[in-house]
Amino acid sequence: MTNQITATLPTREQFFTTGFISTPAPADISITECGICLEKFQTPVTLSCHPSHVFCLDCIAHWLREADACPLCKTKLFDTNPIPLRRRIIYQAHDILRQRGPAHNIENFGTGPYDGTAVDFDNVMWGNEIAVWWLDSGFFAPGRFNDRNGVQAIAGTGVINMVIHATPFAMLGNYIPAISEVQNRPYTAQQREHWTLVLTALRNILKQNEGRVMDTSPQAMLSKLRKVMKHLPDVSRIQFLRQVPHGLEDARLRADFMCLLDFVAVLAQIEKNRLVVENGGPLGQPGKWTAKLKSVKRLFTPIRRFGRWLVSDL
Repeated sequence: MTNQITATLPTREQFFTTGFISTPAPADISITECGICLEKFQTPVTLSCHPSHVFCLDCIAHWLREADACPLCKTKLFDTNPIPLRRRIIYQAHDILRQRGPAHNIENFGTGPYDGTAVDFDNVMWGNEIAVWWLDSGFFAPGRFNDRNGVQAIAGTGVINMVIHATPFAMLGNYIPAISEVQNRPYTAQQREHWTLVLTALRNILKQNEGRVMDTSPQAMLSKLRKVMKHLPDVSRIQFLRQVPHGLEDARLRADFMCLLDFVAVLAQIEKNRLVVENGGPLGQPGKWTAKLKSVKRLFTPIRRFGRWLVSDL
């Protein structure tokens, strides 16, 4: 997923508005002809790639309707398929996490081979794709997310499956502070310590309730978290868990954490829907295929009894 963002090019529309530098007289007096039509200039303009790249306005405009680079040096002038700002932020956060390396990342909270190991953003691509999907679809829209059916509200009940959910959960737990850093509001050492402590407590709640149909809505999970953490020492210093966060920084940290809780709720909702399909009916009740199988067994019960009676008399 590595995407180095060095400079942001304008779109074609933006370049046509601001990219042509009006040039009444070229800086190089030896340039007397347009580099495209090879005739005397008509409304000369210069491109930003080089002071000597001067063209007629109509000539260069016509050229750039079909191309995206200077006709002389081939320098790309605008992006015909620009990366949205949201995705650029995610890519920059990913690069920060890769450069730091696993030793500085929050641990994976899984139940499988990754459990207790730091997240490596070079190798665990499966969980990374799920985390990036959420950042791209739900991170900037609290309480809802985008899927193939459009914008969906986050439901209340779900099922936790740590084998599937643990790696994306840990990766998002790393991504969110990195995104804050990209947005010029890096976490302090204390905030990062509190963030890791709360994520660990949340992980324990998810493990304890794995496989159960439960209320996984963000507010319900926040309430469970407060009950669990109130017995821990120094928990009163974690301001963003309070009903009303203290100060702007704590309010931002609270918003970041609510994004993580939204993610947990969505993963649990998707897992519950998957199990409903497999079960053939609502969870906690016999599915339709289970009910049909029981009906067939009841139908053959008299035949089985007759067979046992017949064998016993032989």
